[in-house]
Amino acid sequence: MDLGIKGKRALVTGGAGGMGMETIKRFIEAGVIVTATDLKDEDLERVRLDFGIECIAGDLSSKQGMDDLIARAGKDFDTWVHAAGVTGAKGDPLTMDEKAWEDALNIDFLSGVRMARHLCPAMIDRGWDRVVFVTSENVAQPYPDETVYISAESALLSQAKSIAMAHSGKGLLVNCVAPAFIATPMTDGMMEMRSAQANVSFAEAERPVFVPDYPLAPERPWSAQRDAAAAILDALVECDVVGDSAGGHLALVLATRHAVRIGRLAVLSSNTDRSGHSTTRSRNSVTDLMNDDAQDRRLSDMAFGDLSDHDPEASPLLADLGALPPLS
Repeated sequence: MDLGIKGKRALVTGGAGGMGMETIKRFIEAGVIVTATDLKDEDLERVRLDFGIECIAGDLSSKQGMDDLIARAGKDFDTWVHAAGVTGAKGDPLTMDEKAWEDALNIDFLSGVRMARHLCPAMIDRGWDRVVFVTSENVAQPYPDETVYISAESALLSQAKSIAMAHSGKGLLVNCVAPAFIATPMTDGMMEMRSAQANVSFAEAERPVFVPDYPLAPERPWSAQRDAAAAILDALVECDVVGDSAGGHLALVLATRHAVRIGRLAVLSSNTDRSGHSTTRSRNSVTDLMNDDAQDRRLSDMAFGDLSDHDPEASPLLADLGALPPLS
């Protein structure tokens, strides 16, 4: 496909990373003249060998470092892809110290602010230029232990919107790309740390987590919820399934129907019986304040409609549980 950018000049920051190298590859395929930057010259050596392009090492985390880089690279770029960034320190949002915040903001946010000040005015003068900031899907749904990284990326998203709004109609198109988890050297490092902390293999640490956004009753009664969750299984070779309460019920139904595609199963306080065969509920009724038979019946009727109490999908306790995957 002809993107109409042959002969254009592009700057890719974070060029030695996984996202940066793939961006460079696509640019070169489209006939773009690319300059790559990254922190260390030795990291850029592979970029030089693979693509034969100009590579300039520089520290984007400070104003001085940015000024030095621009002095060498210049400002004559039609396109700039800002893929520079690090995940930074991790932990409780209330315990992150000043250095953790300063590092994340300088690298993940202010590097984009400083580079934009250098490059965008000349881009506007030329009347046709493109800027792409690589942020993260987590700007919409953050992980609490990555607050410094996500806060900086969220600030970068706001900065990108502000530039776009302030200079619309001038030929400068500014966008953000917010990727989900992609296997890159940076995310490999995250998984290595996670595997060490959890004492599991790299493959186990790398398993993605999917939370099905399944339709709700009464607008969408059973089996819409089961089918929505099963669609995730259809898209995966194998995965672990976890659920509690009503989610535990759903997990058990999935496991009885798709056992071979589930690696491990974890259910907590699952709603497993409407038939009256289980005595667990009555035994716990004094200590479990969530037990409310009348309310539970109303909710169950709303979700399952005319499904019989003795149908295994309404009462998974009655299903053949002998083929369930290992329980965690």
